[in-house]
Amino acid sequence: MASIVQPVPSRVRVQVVLYGADPHGIWRLTESVARAVHLARDAGVVSDGTLVFGDCSPEPALTEDDLLTLADICATELVAPPDYHFFDANRFHSGGQNALADLALQHNDAGGWLLVLNPECYVAPDLLVEMLRVADADDVAAVEARQVPLEHPKAYDRVSLDVSWASGACLLVHHAAFGAVGGFDESCFPMYCNDVDLSWRLRLRGHRLRYAPGAAVFHDKRIDPETGYPLPTALEEGSGLLARLLLTTRYDRPDLCAETISLIEAHGSDAQRQAAEEFERLRAGGLVPAPLAGASTVADFVAGEYGERRY
Repeated sequence: MASIVQPVPSRVRVQVVLYGADPHGIWRLTESVARAVHLARDAGVVSDGTLVFGDCSPEPALTEDDLLTLADICATELVAPPDYHFFDANRFHSGGQNALADLALQHNDAGGWLLVLNPECYVAPDLLVEMLRVADADDVAAVEARQVPLEHPKAYDRVSLDVSWASGACLLVHHAAFGAVGGFDESCFPMYCNDVDLSWRLRLRGHRLRYAPGAAVFHDKRIDPETGYPLPTALEEGSGLLARLLLTTRYDRPDLCAETISLIEAHGSDAQRQAAEEFERLRAGGLVPAPLAGASTVADFVAGEYGERRY
């Protein structure tokens, strides 16, 4: 098993990628993160916590006045003002998170843990305490939080808390392990399935992933009242399907790739059909990822999911 040196207390860098975000939502997120950092510091599990935004919007999503408001919010919890970086380009989730992690190296803010957090989330006050408590073994590289009101129904080991993959909506990942595998793959998985791919590449290096049931994060999803599932957009349908095809290719399951394409041809939406056509164009041009050595040891494709379901 791979070993990670985890100093106690730890440094935590909270990274959020924005795209046209609502400032009020960002204020709510900032307030919750600042409180979580304060309590974790008081508990002795965090030595330093920083919040950093990477903005992929066409125009800056936050004004100077907004940043002053955020600084005031952090000051109430004795936390440093957040850093803000306007990228002036849409780097999507993967590219934005990678860029923020790289900036940490440039600014000597590397080491410890990264908390990858979606902008439509806000965290429970004890989130960092609970996540760091679960990340108590040297071979644990990443921990995911429990999402409220709805999360992926994948199973986890009730004793070890190990999971097949960890959701990127609220993901605590060790900075060194993240860098060692090259972070998110922004070329193949700019948004969807990037967390599954990162998780499986971490496991290929001998790391473990855990689920923290006591670490709650509210993930603001709009749910279909009839099905109980989130309402997907056309972008989610198409990009998610393309990501699945690329994932089955990288993890050496041509049978599942072919099966997915057949199902889309028979029953898919317009967005999914377009995604399947895009995949075929990429494959014809030799632009799909090559299968990874040892992929079968970590890739848990089960009944259309990326791991066993618990409900």
